[in-house]
Amino acid sequence: MRNSKKNELEEVLRIAGDIRKVLRESGVPKSEVDTAIDQVMGAINKAFYCIIYQDKARVIVIDDEEIVLRVLKMHFENQGYDVIASVDPEVCDAFFRDIQCLNPPGVMCGDILITDNQMPRIRGIEFIESQLQRDCKISVECKAVMSGNFKQEDIERIDKIGCARFEKPISLVILDAWASHCVSRIDKSRRLRGLVWQ
Repeated sequence: MRNSKKNELEEVLRIAGDIRKVLRESGVPKSEVDTAIDQVMGAINKAFYCIIYQDKARVIVIDDEEIVLRVLKMHFENQGYDVIASVDPEVCDAFFRDIQCLNPPGVMCGDILITDNQMPRIRGIEFIESQLQRDCKISVECKAVMSGNFKQEDIERIDKIGCARFEKPISLVILDAWASHCVSRIDKSRRLRGLVWQ
């Protein structure tokens, strides 16, 4: 991974967020601000991202507990998956930038998404609900929320949207069976979006 490239992109994203905030606070109409920023970010996407063809399934794991994150990353890699692991849902740039998913039809960031429910900035179920509103290309049946302490309200919301739910500590056998089922649903013509520095 070329960290300098990653740092450059993170700095650009931070600056774009600052510009958006300043323009909104200065009274520029929200629609004009969003249009301008989205045009800039679209150009940046083309510069930094590439589309890759990949037979290997990709799992995105999000958990602010780094020990859990490392264990799941290592486990899925040992099972032959490509893994993106993050302590924050900002790995989803549509969520980070508060816009619709930019992936065109047939192009995905991942095949499977697993998120912790209790995170500092947003709860896992809220993150998945937000993705649904932003036209995320990952099938809701291939998304899961994990927690050591689900509230009844969360269980009802998770069941309503149709994603999976795993109690911590997670049984890796059960997790593998679910992931294998998700892999069986993958459209073989799909492409994965990859970062240039990956």
